[in-house]
Amino acid sequence: MIGWLVRPILRAVSPTKKPLGVILLAALCFCGAALLFCIAVIAATHPDVLLRSHFIDPELRQNIRLLRVARLAVFAPTMACLSFVVGIGLLLLKNWARWILILITGISAARRVMALILVPIVAPEIKLTLTPAFGMAILANAAIVYYLTRANVKRVFEEP
Repeated sequence: MIGWLVRPILRAVSPTKKPLGVILLAALCFCGAALLFCIAVIAATHPDVLLRSHFIDPELRQNIRLLRVARLAVFAPTMACLSFVVGIGLLLLKNWARWILILITGISAARRVMALILVPIVAPEIKLTLTPAFGMAILANAAIVYYLTRANVKRVFEEP
């Protein structure tokens, strides 16, 4: 019944000359898809859990509640599906999956750097602090883009 879904995954994990980094990135995509799916389920069933935030003024919380839940209800399942498809594409060594992952991680790193630069200028009332997790996320995104653009990794994806 679900053989059309399982067969490509089993073929993808068969022993070939896949770089370990590509396998780890595919596993990370699958974990991200599962996490995003859980967030989507929580957003659909218990939106109040996700909306509790100490950083949002209680008066504004009522106004943005529906917008945040609607955005999460659309964004999380969409990104979960995309992440799952990219993970399968990476295991199958499809070049389109490599490019999508480069694009997503590059945008993510650029967004974080721009937030770090622009938030103090545009909204000085928001105190944005550079935490170790924030810096590590930027470095991890840059490392993923660097790894996927290396010549030996490109060559593996471009082989027929």
